[in-house]
Amino acid sequence: MRRIYFIMMTVLLGGLLMACSSSKNPFSPEQVISHALENSEKKKSYIATSNIAIYEKDKLIESYQYKEWRHEAGFIRTEMYDLDGEVMTIIVNNGQQMTTYDVENNQVFTIEDPELMELNQQSPREQTEFSLAIVQDSHDLTLKEETEIAGRKVEHIVAMPKEKNLLLGKQEMWIDKENWLVLKMTSESGDHLIEVEYESIEFNADISDEMFQIDIPDDVEVIDLEDFSIGEEVSLDEAAEALGAPFLHLPEADNIEMISLEKNELEGIINRTEVDIDYSKNDLPFIGLSIFESPEEEDDLSFPGETDTVIRGQDAIFTDLEGFRSVVWDEEGFRYSILIEDPNLTLEDIQELAETMILP
Repeated sequence: MRRIYFIMMTVLLGGLLMACSSSKNPFSPEQVISHALENSEKKKSYIATSNIAIYEKDKLIESYQYKEWRHEAGFIRTEMYDLDGEVMTIIVNNGQQMTTYDVENNQVFTIEDPELMELNQQSPREQTEFSLAIVQDSHDLTLKEETEIAGRKVEHIVAMPKEKNLLLGKQEMWIDKENWLVLKMTSESGDHLIEVEYESIEFNADISDEMFQIDIPDDVEVIDLEDFSIGEEVSLDEAAEALGAPFLHLPEADNIEMISLEKNELEGIINRTEVDIDYSKNDLPFIGLSIFESPEEEDDLSFPGETDTVIRGQDAIFTDLEGFRSVVWDEEGFRYSILIEDPNLTLEDIQELAETMILP
């Protein structure tokens, strides 16, 4: 589970728009995407089945099927199946609690916090819509001939990267002409290709309230994710010991306060010790600072929204996407990453702020 979500989010996370379109089509590619993004804010009732396939160097490495029940009131049920048709996970969001039943590992995870519920339940539809917002600025768009997906007429858009070595390569989207939902998408990233396609979708479906309930066997382990923390609260000295050397951090001054300091031992696709510090200013979220050992090898891929800059005299990368801004640089064997949470902070503010950083 963790592997497929990481791959999907990595691929999907990837001025004027250059475009050409058929004279027979009343919409430009920009208008089609605009309609799709506007539509993503509207809740519709529907029942759907979609398929996800992940390829590496043209070889199929993973394949899953999703079933979705979505109510206009915001209730959601999704089920994921493997190639043999065996259910792997069931996720139910009844508006008050989200329950994830991991059938393979006989575990249930529950969340009641609204923000965590939204963060932890992204369907194929929501993942493709997030990608739409990114390609508007980083890719050239072309509108192809109208076709059909899942028995519905769709607009076909091809998005080609404007620059070489972008994390998001060629993207193709097939968007419902009536409801403006993305019914199929292919996303290239290096040697990987992900294909998400709806097999069937029924709008304005009559969905029973029982679909948003879930029966949990008595022998299943139940875990409340709001009580579960992968991080360990530590002191600055303990954090330096975990990283193997002192590291730079922001001193508390000018109403800037360190509100949390955690050590994280990451395992799996990413294996490293990481220290994460959250800061507030005037009791409001300010920045997040992450520190870990500089990677030995770097890929040559870049994200949309990235620009080169300088922090503390070091080469750095500034990422500026809607809803996400960060600065990353390497210094004295450590990689520093600042997540900008205060919307009023500029890159120049961060550069000045970084000059005040000190060792423990």
